[in-house]
Amino acid sequence: MKNIVNIINFIRGIEPREGRNINLIEPVQEQIRLLRENNLQGTFLIQYDAMLQKDYIQLMKKCKNFCEIGIWLEIVQPLVEKVGEVWHGRYPWDWHNDVGFLV
Repeated sequence: MKNIVNIINFIRGIEPREGRNINLIEPVQEQIRLLRENNLQGTFLIQYDAMLQKDYIQLMKKCKNFCEIGIWLEIVQPLVEKVGEVWHGRYPWDWHNDVGFLV
């Protein structure tokens, strides 16, 4: 029997919790470093708000030889406003399922 492991990393571009000054790019850089260091392949799923940031795009270009890149379709404020709708969430990314998920 062959074991298969798929390492999936989710990339979010917004930290919605007030008072938390978190660099969201550093964990992605570290994940890429660990994949490369351990000769592993992985998947990065990018949320819309992260796709708008050039830093994330540059990181994904650097790891395209050993990473699969995909879209993480979770509804966020920038995406809602881009299509001309009104955002009803409490934060730009809201985990409350009435506004943030495709149900």
